Amino acid sequence: MLADEIGDEPSGNLTPTLHKPSAWLETLVDFVYSQLAIWRDDPSRPTEYAETRLTAQLCQFLNSATRTTDLDSVVFQAEVPDPTVAGRTLDLVPGPSGCVIWIGSRRYSLYDPIIPIECKRLPTPSGSARERREYLHTQKRTTGGMQRFKSGAHGSGHAIGVMIGYVQEPTLSSWLARINRWALVLTRAEIPGWSRADILGGGTHDVARRTARHLSVNSRKGASPITLHHLWIDMRLGNASANSASDL
Repeated sequence: MLADEIGDEPSGNLTPTLHKPSAWLETLVDFVYSQLAIWRDDPSRPTEYAETRLTAQLCQFLNSATRTTDLDSVVFQAEVPDPTVAGRTLDLVPGPSGCVIWIGSRRYSLYDPIIPIECKRLPTPSGSARERREYLHTQKRTTGGMQRFKSGAHGSGHAIGVMIGYVQEPTLSSWLARINRWALVLTRAEIPGWSRADILGGGTHDVARRTARHLSVNSRKGASPITLHHLWIDMRLGNASANSASDL
């Protein structure tokens, strides 16, 4: 019967489609950076130190913040499987919410991360399996933050990525010097894939908000370079200073 045939057809609302210029990705990164200090200073935020808990908090806060901006078409998710590399998980990703977003010639559905985000505590937490240079590179495992992007283990299909640094001691400026010094150490040690081009530059430091951002353009195995936005936030309570930890 005709009624039966009609009943077999799928039904539902059409998904809205949004078209964004390539520069919109930078707008999304700027949004994340602008919310870091507001999230940290939220009086209702429970104090946390663990990376996964901090990232989960930040994810929830960003989702709340998008509702009052023109980014309400975006939803943030934590611990999302990398769509390209099996067994890998992205710490934090923004994706379309109830729509399809076109950026240039690339289509993003609700299953597609728009920007891969890696989160790291600075300094690396102590532990027998941990390494102090985990923000950049690890020797025992491929768990270094920048290393994951450079090897293609994270964001292999993306032109830009983000690294969020939860600075717990000593200071934002000391970490810029330390990270760049480590990049040079890896270069001099002739670690495959590392060069002086991997150092961070183009930075700004917001003293009042206790945040900083830097940029790096990093070579990538088997792909074009990836631009990484490094967004750092001082997570120390108040403005109390801390003694500098050893760089060695």
